[in-house]
Order: sequence, then C-alpha cells, then structure tokens
Amino acid sequence: MILLSGGVDSTSLLALSAEEEGTSEALFVDYGHPAAASERAAASAVAEAYGVDLKTACVDIGTVRAGEVPGRNALFIHLALAMAGPRSTTLFLGVHAGTPYRDCSPAFVDAMQTSLDCHRNGSVQLVTPFLTWSKADVYAYSRAASVPLELTYSCEIGSRPPCGACPSCRDRKMLDAGT
Repeated sequence: MILLSGGVDSTSLLALSAEEEGTSEALFVDYGHPAAASERAAASAVAEAYGVDLKTACVDIGTVRAGEVPGRNALFIHLALAMAGPRSTTLFLGVHAGTPYRDCSPAFVDAMQTSLDCHRNGSVQLVTPFLTWSKADVYAYSRAASVPLELTYSCEIGSRPPCGACPSCRDRKMLDAGT
C-alpha cells in the first residue's frame, strides 16, 4: 500500500513500486489540511493513471496550517496499518533525505517499523526507498521514469493555481527550472 498524497515524492514512489512490486492499492489521508481537496484530486488522477485502487481516510486533527504537522507520517503509517486489516502487507512511504522533519529520518523509519512489528509480529513492512535520496534525486528519477508529474499537486496553501510562494511551491519551481 502506497501512502499517496498526490505530490511528486509519493507519485514517484508509486511509479517505482508499481514497476518493482506490482503495487495495487494506495491510501490518501485527508487530515483537514488546506490542500486536501487539491491533493485528493491529484492522488485520484495518479492512482487512475497507474490502475491502482485508491482508499481515503479522513481524520479531524483540528486546525491545520500549512507547513510541518508533527506526527503526520506516524498517523499515516498507523492508519494504513489499521486499514490493511489482518493481512500481511508492505507500506510504502515517500520520505527523502534533506528535510528538517524528524518524521523523514532513518531513526523515525526504524521506530515506525518497531511499532508495526509490535502490532503485527513482522507481517507488515515499512519500505522507504527514497530515504537516502535528495529531493533532486527523486525528481531526476521521476523525469527518467516518465512519471506523470503534470498530474501531481505541490502547494501547501491549497490554492488553484498553486501559490508559488510556500516551501513546496518553491521546491517545485526550483526543480522544474533545473530540467
């Protein structure tokens, strides 16, 4: 199961896992964030392009502002665990190197695998193939693999068109300029 936000990282991860693993399902989490509607539309378009079943989980965590949401990736991983039910599964998370967020670190991934093992005795694996890749590495992969980046959405504000000023928009602008 791919944790799919509809952005560049998770879409590139879906492309990689579909190629290597034959991934058949994805999970989009709406936690009340400003970009939820736009991200959901992007995730839906990406899932359709790859022929992947998209599930959605909605969680109200209160007021969410653009930027870091502490515990976000842990929430996503545990929701995916709950939604997987009793079957063995692999959860794919598109975290990459070079971010200041703790939930994108090797220590976080190890802690989450320990939690999954506690709950499911090793039958659920967390896979993070981009963990040591930079954002530029992920973007280069997406270009080389012909990932449909035009379907993705990368704006924390949630505006249409994207605001162009938030950190995600600035990253996307910089990466697009480098191609």
